Amino acid sequence: MFPTSTSKMLSSVVLGSLALGSVSAILGGNIVELDVARFMTNFRHEKDGNALCGGVLIAPSCVLTTRSCMEQNPMYAAVGTRFSNGSTDIEAVKIKSNDTHPDYNQFDRSYDFAIVMLDGRTRPRLAQLPLPSEASRTISAGTITTTFGWGSTDPTKYDAIAEELHSVELLVWDTEACRKALGFDFIDDKFICAGGEEGKGPMLVDMGGPLVIKENGKFEVVGMLSYALEAFQTNEETENHNKGLLNNINGQQDNLVIKMLRLAEI
Repeated sequence: MFPTSTSKMLSSVVLGSLALGSVSAILGGNIVELDVARFMTNFRHEKDGNALCGGVLIAPSCVLTTRSCMEQNPMYAAVGTRFSNGSTDIEAVKIKSNDTHPDYNQFDRSYDFAIVMLDGRTRPRLAQLPLPSEASRTISAGTITTTFGWGSTDPTKYDAIAEELHSVELLVWDTEACRKALGFDFIDDKFICAGGEEGKGPMLVDMGGPLVIKENGKFEVVGMLSYALEAFQTNEETENHNKGLLNNINGQQDNLVIKMLRLAEI
């Protein structure tokens, strides 16, 4: 499903909400209103079971998420739901297959992307992905981004699950400043770093979810939350409050997103 060439349009992100580290639910955010993010998907072991992690619907039968999410071996995708469990407002679709990015690195979580094919087509709104002409666009420091998820809203309960979908706004950091603050030498333009405000950020169940920016009234996906680091604790010297590390969709220059969509027969 993924092309064998190196991707440049999808990357990892370091954020306070979409992160290489995350918190179980989104901290410091708000409940998402109905129909604001119908592209959001959570993965479950059972149709009406609890959310394990997230993803975004990019085609009627295709969800973009992370390899770290798929490592939990979910069986179903709850598409377009606000809730972390049950079957009140969802299309719970069986997972047909999933494919990991060929350059995925299990050590630094770069290229942490997975395409999930569903056993059937769904109706909720699709996520907006970058256009080919935007493949080399940089998400500048200071940009306001948003992340969505069902992670814990209680900082003392790392692996708890929020009942409803939450979102929180995060500011993008300069890559070099982020690398120094987190102490991760591998952070480069494959990643986006965002967050840092105390009490705001992603949690465990938020992994696999998107980092988005608002363009012309629509949310555009620019990164995916790779994994949660409970270790992102307050650091007075670096002001490292709940910063997240994500794979950057815009930073990997060969239009992988477009190739993914074609391969998914969209």
